[in-house]
Amino acid sequence: MIIVVPKNRGLAERAEKALTSAGISAGAKRCRVRGEDVPAIASMLAAQGDAVLAFTGEDLLAEWLAGGSVLDGRLRRRTVEWFDRKAIFGKPSLCLVTPPDAPLSQNRRRVAICARYAKLAEPELQRIERDLGISLERSYHHGALEILLEHGLADAIVDIVVTGSTIRERGLRIVDLFFRSDLAVLETA
Repeated sequence: MIIVVPKNRGLAERAEKALTSAGISAGAKRCRVRGEDVPAIASMLAAQGDAVLAFTGEDLLAEWLAGGSVLDGRLRRRTVEWFDRKAIFGKPSLCLVTPPDAPLSQNRRRVAICARYAKLAEPELQRIERDLGISLERSYHHGALEILLEHGLADAIVDIVVTGSTIRERGLRIVDLFFRSDLAVLETA
């Protein structure tokens, strides 16, 4: 069996806990890849007939599927609940974040989106556009989105929030919760 685990720190810790609870030893060989690559790699391995046990975040799997990708038919999908007392929503959550007292409006509509979650965020951004009657200007980035808010380069950001410490430290606020993520497990039947 090929065990595919994410390199991403938080995901890796959750995957290791799931493996331990399933009785799989720490010595079993693991293939470590970026969490967002797990669904594609697990599907390719399953398609070539390999036995696979793979872990990623539900958010990353949902993003991959939203892009039109399809899991290989030999893979079963299940979820392991993610609960973390330190997490502001109990688990990693995709959120819309703004400076305090600065809601999106006709004059404030630039949204910087973590590129990793572009497709997952899109339906929620369209909902906001409909609700507020505005057109959002989107830009996509790979990190440090809070800096864009601090320097007036964006009016809001969309990113994963876990503990919320960065949000608090920078005096920002979460104005909408788009998606709460658990641990996704993909395994051949």
